Amino acid sequence: MNAVLIDKQINNYLGRLNPKQKKAVLTVVKTLAEDQDDQQIIHTIPEQQKKIVRQRIKKYTKNPELLLDWNKAKKSIKLA
Repeated sequence: MNAVLIDKQINNYLGRLNPKQKKAVLTVVKTLAEDQDDQQIIHTIPEQQKKIVRQRIKKYTKNPELLLDWNKAKKSIKLA
């Protein structure tokens, strides 16, 4: 189904909705658009940065004792 036909169908149904229903549809559309934006951001992360993150994950997976407890780390930051 092409985009023009889909747009026409959406507009046809929108005309049948009450304001509360239209607001619900808007919420769904915004959520889908933001999710799409998030996916685009992920794809724009340079491969070199992704590689660094993968190396760090591999490192702490092999050596979980290197990880800091979040509560302890948070307290040490507050003390600084």
